Amino acid sequence: MVASLYTLPLNLTLEEVYPYLGIKNAPLSTELSKLINHYLNIVRQTARPRAIRETYSVKSISPDQITLHKSPLVLDGVGTTLHFSSCSSVTLLAATIGAPIDALLADLGHRQPAHALICDGIASAAVEHLVDQLDVVISQEIRHRGYFPTARFSPGYGDWSLVWQRAILDSLEAERIELSLTSHFLLQPVKSVTTAIGWSNVPLAREYGTPQTTPPCHTTSSCAECPLAESCSFSK
Repeated sequence: MVASLYTLPLNLTLEEVYPYLGIKNAPLSTELSKLINHYLNIVRQTARPRAIRETYSVKSISPDQITLHKSPLVLDGVGTTLHFSSCSSVTLLAATIGAPIDALLADLGHRQPAHALICDGIASAAVEHLVDQLDVVISQEIRHRGYFPTARFSPGYGDWSLVWQRAILDSLEAERIELSLTSHFLLQPVKSVTTAIGWSNVPLAREYGTPQTTPPCHTTSSCAECPLAESCSFSK
C-alpha cells in the first residue's frame, strides 16, 4: 500500500494569521501591519508545504481501543474510541511546512525575539491552513463514497497518547516528506501535524464530544447498531 503524497501552494491570508497573533478587531499600527505582512511573505517564500496520507480499514473495536488492518497504529483510550466508534475506516494524515521554517524561527529567536514571536504565529497559521486544505479534500472524498467524516483527531488530544505519533509516521512512511520524531514524540520539523479522520457509517457533527457525558449513540439510531453496545454504560 503506497501512501498519497501532496505538494500544495500556501495561499495563507492575513485573516487566517490574525487569530494566531492574538489580534481580533483592534486597528493595527502601520509599523505592526508592515511587520506582519513582511513575515507573511517570508513564510510563504520559505515554507515547503508537503503532506502524505493513507486510509486503513478498522480491524477491531473495543471499549477502549480501535485497531486497524495493515497498520501498527492503535487508537486507544475511551474518549478516542468513542470519537471513532461508528467508523469502518480511518484516514491518517501527516503534513509539514518544512525544516527551513524551523531554521528561520531559530535564527530570528537569536537576533530578534519579538519578530520571532510574530513569525512563529504566522508559521502556526500556515501549517493549520495546510491541514485545513487537506481536510476539505479528504472529507469530500469520504462523502463521495457514501460515508461521513469525523472531526480530525490527533495524538495528544483527549486520552490518545502522543506515543502513537511513531505508529502514524511508520504507517505513512513519513520520512518521504522528511518528517521525524524527537525522543519525546514531538514532530520535527516543529510546524508539522499528524491527524486521523474517521469514515463514519452514520451522520454526525464534525465536533469533539465529551466522553463522560455524551454517549456514542448520538450517531446511531439504536443501541443494536452501536459497535460498543455490549460494554457501553449508557446502554446498560
